Amino acid sequence: MVTNTINSKETHKVEYLSYADNASSEGAGAVKDYLNTVQQDFGNRIVTPEGDLKAAVSSAFGGEGYNVPTKDGSHSFIISGAPNGQNTERAVTSGHEVFGHGIPSARKETTAQNNTNAIRADNLIRRILGLPQRDGSNHAGGKEGQIVDPYKLPYTK
Repeated sequence: MVTNTINSKETHKVEYLSYADNASSEGAGAVKDYLNTVQQDFGNRIVTPEGDLKAAVSSAFGGEGYNVPTKDGSHSFIISGAPNGQNTERAVTSGHEVFGHGIPSARKETTAQNNTNAIRADNLIRRILGLPQRDGSNHAGGKEGQIVDPYKLPYTK
């Protein structure tokens, strides 16, 4: 999974931020552009007039991590100190966002496929680290029944 993602034609960018930080201008632009496709001008409203995006705003969407599709792949934010985070291992959050959400984001897959793969990647890393598995019920799409068989393996490419 890691090798195939590294060697893929898509580019998966990752930012590690503290809750009080601003995202990079590239990261802020990625979030703004994506959210503008979800709802007209929504992305424009969450960045400052200078184009800044607080990590706290991204955290409001995803807790300790957030991923958006980009023209060439995906952009992930891993946020430390998020008050709405689950205090998971940084490795779990990073794998969940970059491999779990990043691969289906880059492929422009459905929300259900994206969320299911993220929980599967999360669970694979949790198995390796000896941490409890997640059924996805506390993840976006979980309560709506969009997490399908969370214990299967995630995509490998």
